[in-house]
Amino acid sequence: MVTVEEVRRAQRAQGPATILAIGTATPPNCVDQSTYPDYYFRITNSEHKTELKEKFQRMCDKSMIKKRLFVVCSSGIAINGVKGKGGDHRSGI
Repeated sequence: MVTVEEVRRAQRAQGPATILAIGTATPPNCVDQSTYPDYYFRITNSEHKTELKEKFQRMCDKSMIKKRLFVVCSSGIAINGVKGKGGDHRSGI
């Protein structure tokens, strides 16, 4: 019979830990925070929602974020749209 201690010992790595690489991951898209609402509403075809866009602009202006780095596929957003929580929209992408 295998003891709990033997199982734990088998699951642990043996030897010293090694750092394989150090780097910085920067996504290819960078948008200035002041222009982000325009960009977002343009790629989601929601420019007609002016009240929401103004509210979003105020939120971006009040935040301390200078720029946004992210990965986005504009063509995928244009085709699929932006879905809210609970939607299973990733299964088709």
